[in-house]
Amino acid sequence: MLTPRGRAAMSVDVITFGDKMRFWHERMPEQMILRSRRRSSHIADPDGSLSLDAFAAEHGHPRLDPVPLTEFESYGAWYGERAAPDLDGRRIIAVVPRGERSFTLRLEDGAEPTVSRVIVAAGISPFAWRDSPLADLSDELVSHSSYHRSFGRFRGRSVAIVGCGQSALESAALLHEEGAAVELIARRPAPVWLAGHGDSLRARVRAGLAPPTDVGGRATGWLAAAPGVMHGSPRALREWTTARCVVPAGADWLPERVRDVTMTMNRQIRSAETRNGTVRISLDDGSEREVDHAILATGWRIDVARYPFLDRSIVERLDLGVRALDALVPCGRGQRLGIFSGSGVGKSTLLGSIARSTTASVNSSVWIPRSRFPRRASPAAAGMAPMPSWSVAPSGTRSATCAPIRRSTSPMTGSGCSCGG
Repeated sequence: MLTPRGRAAMSVDVITFGDKMRFWHERMPEQMILRSRRRSSHIADPDGSLSLDAFAAEHGHPRLDPVPLTEFESYGAWYGERAAPDLDGRRIIAVVPRGERSFTLRLEDGAEPTVSRVIVAAGISPFAWRDSPLADLSDELVSHSSYHRSFGRFRGRSVAIVGCGQSALESAALLHEEGAAVELIARRPAPVWLAGHGDSLRARVRAGLAPPTDVGGRATGWLAAAPGVMHGSPRALREWTTARCVVPAGADWLPERVRDVTMTMNRQIRSAETRNGTVRISLDDGSEREVDHAILATGWRIDVARYPFLDRSIVERLDLGVRALDALVPCGRGQRLGIFSGSGVGKSTLLGSIARSTTASVNSSVWIPRSRFPRRASPAAAGMAPMPSWSVAPSGTRSATCAPIRRSTSPMTGSGCSCGG
């Protein structure tokens, strides 16, 4: 969050739109407790003056750990009043590019301010992931765990929960405490529990070794807590760390609350159908369940194209026609893609494939290391000469333009090119 002090220091003119903590107020269970410990639940700010502890001290609240949702919601509202006191509550209907260097914001009252940059921090509300055969059934019978503010309506009814992370486990606990007949179904062989405080020496040691973010293990968690280190690490290490930091897990205070909940582990749902107003679930071991309702606690899948206010020209993918690129480095229209390598490794072939399969402008240039040029050499002395580059139009016609190229027979020569839809 860019605080007023930060804006002044950077001489940035910022307009902030939004509705503070709306997702938490509307989509999180009222009796929820944060999975992260107190030390990991502060909202970031430059100097730490807006921490959860500062909020508690100002209002005379006890330092509860774990943190209940009610306290966190109040803390978020307090934080927002200080970090964004001029928050504009008008809803943004659309963000539309205007030329190459600005955007038009269409607001609900008809106003259309123009800005040079847009930072989207609109939360995960549109990204609920329904990865299950149950997803095709009616919303009245199957819902995502984020759509339940309370569970009182399920008292005396049977409910199946799919998943094994904090959302699934805490929903199971809340449903059981409301008097529902609950069964949790998961692909994992057993739940994963986070390290807690505990009274034993072993528990205290484990808690002391846990990273401040409360994600990952004793090694991966500390790596993830140092983004500067992670950014400069090899890709394989970053992927290994990420995979171990996003494992579904439950808080240490949950096991006792789900002790009497039926858990069917190491099973997958093969099929699901409705029958006389109920949900019939078939598992991969041949067994079947018939319940009044099913809740998918299957997490989130980020896809910015699902933000309804972003213009399609911003989020539309550009198919390059090269399967490896489309899968590993998907591009958007207007984006520039750089290809850098030494000579003779297939850049022209790759560019040809891209040019044949997509509407793009392609430019090619060649560089050699600065050390290869005499000191203070002029461009002419350095061997600068024009070289044709091609612009591929939708019709397939080509027009030649000129781009500068430094020519050298040095084996150190490298090449680069960029293309944009």
